[in-house]
Amino acid sequence: MNLHRRLLVLATAALAATSTFAQSWPSRPITLVVPFGAGGNTDIMARMVADRLRDLLGQAIVVENRGGAAGNIGAAHAAKAPADGYTLLMISNTHATNPSLYKNLPYDLLKDFVPISPVAIVPNMLVVNNDLPAKDLREFITLAREGKVVINYGSGGSGTSQHLAGALFNSMADGKMVHVPYRQGSAALVDVMGARVQAYFGGISEVATLIDSGKVRALGVTTKARSQRYPDIPSISEFLPGYEIRIWVGLVAPAGSPPEAIARINAAMQTILAEPASRSKLAELGALPMTGTPQEFGEFIAKEITDLGRVVQRSGAKVE
Repeated sequence: MNLHRRLLVLATAALAATSTFAQSWPSRPITLVVPFGAGGNTDIMARMVADRLRDLLGQAIVVENRGGAAGNIGAAHAAKAPADGYTLLMISNTHATNPSLYKNLPYDLLKDFVPISPVAIVPNMLVVNNDLPAKDLREFITLAREGKVVINYGSGGSGTSQHLAGALFNSMADGKMVHVPYRQGSAALVDVMGARVQAYFGGISEVATLIDSGKVRALGVTTKARSQRYPDIPSISEFLPGYEIRIWVGLVAPAGSPPEAIARINAAMQTILAEPASRSKLAELGALPMTGTPQEFGEFIAKEITDLGRVVQRSGAKVE
């Protein structure tokens, strides 16, 4: 067989294999790894996405929570999974922050994963225990700066958006707050309500129910623009110019996953995020949909790693 004919046979076989994969995938349930505990921003978004992906892909999407170490345990687990299109990982801005906080990460966000699609952006909200003698953001800044009242702020772990939001606030306000890391944000919130810690910079989707029920007091939002859900709550940047922290979440898969699967999931995500029901659900969570191609999401992740590295340096955040 001459070279030309052999190449033609190989090309034909490759096309046939691609076509076969596209027709057969997915033929079994897909696992969506959430590297944080249940009830947080990433988990809430993942479950919303999983419900609709199930309908569009025709297979069950099994959400698997593997929390701990600021999302690193779950991410490391997903990085080692077979690159066959049946394992996905929901990442957040925490994963773009971790390279600046951890010296020996067990995975490389850019090398070990292939981007699929962004999902949403969510502001953090500063909430405090109702007994704290600060009725608004200006009074809270004064308390944090003077240090006459103990203010511990909880987080879902070192390197999370809650930690970074608090550390940057503390730095810019010249405050005396102390960081108390928890294994997951829900545990920190329980202790805010119980006055064991005084503050928490949680995603609006985490804290909205507690705000609405009066169990915690909302003082400030971490994005430059005010929240559409809570327009009367000021942006922290109105009192600390230049302050901004935002949560984002998105889908990736182990590096080497079939391009056909990546393209199909991305197309499904565009459909999901354009649906009025999904946009309404995100609005209820205080979130905004975020769309893009796999390439655009990959470029976004790379830029976030650089930008958040600068925020870590400015905030003085450290891994406890």
